[in-house]
Amino acid sequence: SFRRQGRFGETLTAAMRTAGFTPDSFLPEYGPRQYEATIAAEEGMRAADGAVVLRELARAVAWRTGQRAIFAPMLTPGGIGNGNHVHLSLWDSEKPATQDANAAYGISKRVAPFFAGVLAHLPAICALSAPSVASYYRLTPNRWAPVHADLGVQDRGVSLRVAPVFPTSPEEVARQFNVEFRVADGSNCPYLALGAIVRAGVDGLAKGLSLPPRGAKAPLLPRSLEEALAALEADEQTASWWSAEVKSAYLAFKRAEIKAVEGMTPEKICVRY
Repeated sequence: SFRRQGRFGETLTAAMRTAGFTPDSFLPEYGPRQYEATIAAEEGMRAADGAVVLRELARAVAWRTGQRAIFAPMLTPGGIGNGNHVHLSLWDSEKPATQDANAAYGISKRVAPFFAGVLAHLPAICALSAPSVASYYRLTPNRWAPVHADLGVQDRGVSLRVAPVFPTSPEEVARQFNVEFRVADGSNCPYLALGAIVRAGVDGLAKGLSLPPRGAKAPLLPRSLEEALAALEADEQTASWWSAEVKSAYLAFKRAEIKAVEGMTPEKICVRY
């Protein structure tokens, strides 16, 4: 699979370096002709910049090599999904602050409220991180995709996954340690998706929210884009994330998108995206 993609991966990683970002990996994924490209950690807004640059360069390189790069969440309703995974860690200046091997999930007590905030606002975040009709064909059981607003350790089926580390020293483990947000796909705007995650986390810090105990029953994620938009409307905290005018415009735009594919079969909706 890696050989069959030809020069695409080499050219993309070189283009990423030229654009000022550090490629982390390029590898074949589970589905046919499916590949994963990642960039090294960046701070704040620049992480969203990197997501946009990566998508645009992938499309440009594919065109140059006579191929096509597709970021749709699902190519067919029963097929393999395409997700975006956002790896998050919190730092105090140059010092990593996320990991504590003795705490629940390995997440330090200082940082745990951040991820508790993300879980608390996850239904609303879905409207920004998984914002297409086809997104919800992916967020179903047995697709290595989340179904509940939950947290787990090295579990590809949860919404927030404590990612594996490759230990060489305690200091290196602390630097590597991160939590992966898995309820996202390429139909989103990275600035809105990352902004919503960070705002939700900051709310968790401000309120001192607690992570759920292991084994606790987690609520279901929205099962459709309309459900996600309703959750965004119902979550009062999201009013502080943006102006009322912008929020209203976003909701209207997304409901127009739902209307545009109304009556289509799931197969035709996937083709449209």
